[in-house]
Amino acid sequence: MPRNSFTPFLPYLKKGSIVAVILIALTACGPEGEQSGYGADDSSGYGSDGMAAATSWAEPTPSIYADVENESDLLSNTRQLVTDSLRSGEGYFSADGRELIYQSEQAGDNPFYQIFVLDLASGVSRLVSPGVGLTTCAWIHPTQDLVMYSSTHEDPNAQAKQAEEIAIRESGIERAYGWDYDRHYDIYIANSDGSDPRNISNAEGYDAEGSYSADGSQILFAS
Repeated sequence: MPRNSFTPFLPYLKKGSIVAVILIALTACGPEGEQSGYGADDSSGYGSDGMAAATSWAEPTPSIYADVENESDLLSNTRQLVTDSLRSGEGYFSADGRELIYQSEQAGDNPFYQIFVLDLASGVSRLVSPGVGLTTCAWIHPTQDLVMYSSTHEDPNAQAKQAEEIAIRESGIERAYGWDYDRHYDIYIANSDGSDPRNISNAEGYDAEGSYSADGSQILFAS
């Protein structure tokens, strides 16, 4: 099911269905919010330091839909699925509903997201991305034991970018949220345990946002 459209999902909701809500930090299907000096493409939307340029900023107005007073009228049995990370988001269920693939930052020497698969029955998560560089936009193959994600782990400067990001955070410098369209992002397919990752886009430029068709024969992605 395409991640960018809610309409195709509606026919699958039958009366009495239970909708699981993932109470993890919401992030758009895109890379890191913090920018690295290496990361952004050379476009007019970015400054020389790689940060997303902004012409103005204003305090956001709280949404009228943010009031959760009547939440129980719409949702029930909500629970948080991911509790052991610094930040997590962008989770997608497998076709059989048994697993959830998501991106998460863990404590350590990589301050960027990596991809994990959560077994919903046991509550155990496993790392399926290489652990180096940036990752985003993951999906589970609907019929085979495969996962797909976008990663920069083959970038020669991947670990230097990690160290730079850690240094910036430790400095206390405040930065505006931005999107990092790192040109080293490529789309990879790997076995469900994370082994044997294969680069299927293998092109200069940002390649991400991948999702499988219902039969797993095609993918839809952004480039």
